[in-house]
Amino acid sequence: MRIKIIDSNDTIGTSSNPTLTIDLASVIMTEFAKTQDNDALVRQSITFKALYSMTDSSMISATLLNTQSSY
Repeated sequence: MRIKIIDSNDTIGTSSNPTLTIDLASVIMTEFAKTQDNDALVRQSITFKALYSMTDSSMISATLLNTQSSY
């Protein structure tokens, strides 16, 4: 599963936006809910559990792309 958060209000260089990308090696979806009221926004919620992947030797990795050169 990949969760990607993009700041589309700012630009890095000429074509990139600041992003935070979280990759989960393996997940189990346990719950899914959706509201569908007339003339309203549809809201969805998903409950999941991240698992360690023996094949990838990983559970989670995160990548931050911004203008900060070091911390």
